[in-house]
Amino acid sequence: MKLIIQIPCLNEEHTLPLTLAELPRDIEGIDTI
Repeated sequence: MKLIIQIPCLNEEHTLPLTLAELPRDIEGIDTI
């Protein structure tokens, strides 16, 4: 199963890297994130 994480952002150049770093890299039962 694939999981797509969509993050709406506008003028978030300062917080987007932090948000991306917080995303899970592995989720049980999900093949591709």
